[in-house]
Amino acid sequence: MDTRIDTGTHVSLWRCYLLDTRCELLRLLREPMYIIPTLLFPALFYVMFGLLLGGRGSGEAARYLLATYGVFGAMGAGLFGFAVTLAIDRERGFFALRRALPAPPSAWLVSRLLIAMLFALVIVLELAALAMVFGGVSMTAGQWALLWTVTVLGALPFCAI
Repeated sequence: MDTRIDTGTHVSLWRCYLLDTRCELLRLLREPMYIIPTLLFPALFYVMFGLLLGGRGSGEAARYLLATYGVFGAMGAGLFGFAVTLAIDRERGFFALRRALPAPPSAWLVSRLLIAMLFALVIVLELAALAMVFGGVSMTAGQWALLWTVTVLGALPFCAI
C-alpha cells in the first residue's frame, strides 16, 4: 500500500498514517479540556465507588467495577476524542485544509481511531494498577489481556456514534 506524491517520491501509506497520528496526538495532548476528564474521571470514579464505597474486602465488587469503569473510560475516549473533535474540526473548516494536504484522505480517520484506542488502553491500565494495588484484584494473565483487549476495541463503537 504505497502512494506517490507530486514530486515522484515513494512514500509508505503507513508512514502517512503514523505521522498523522503523531500530529493528532500532540494536538489532543495540548487540550486540557480533553486530557483531564478523559484520563482522570474513570480513575476517580473507580476510587470513589469501587474502592472507597465498595469496601476494601470486597474483591468481587472491585473487579466488577474495574470492568465497568474501563468501559466508561473507553466510551469517553471514543466519544470525546473522536466524535466531538470531528464536529469541532468540521465547524472550524479544518477539513478544507485537510483536502489541500498531500496526505491520504483516510489518514485523519485512521489516526483518530488509533488515538481513541490508545487513550482507552491508558485508562484501562491505570484502572488495573489501582485495582491491583488498592483493590486487591487478582486475575490470571489471560483474564487481564482479555479485559484490556475488549476495553481497547470497545472504544471503536463509541467512535462511530
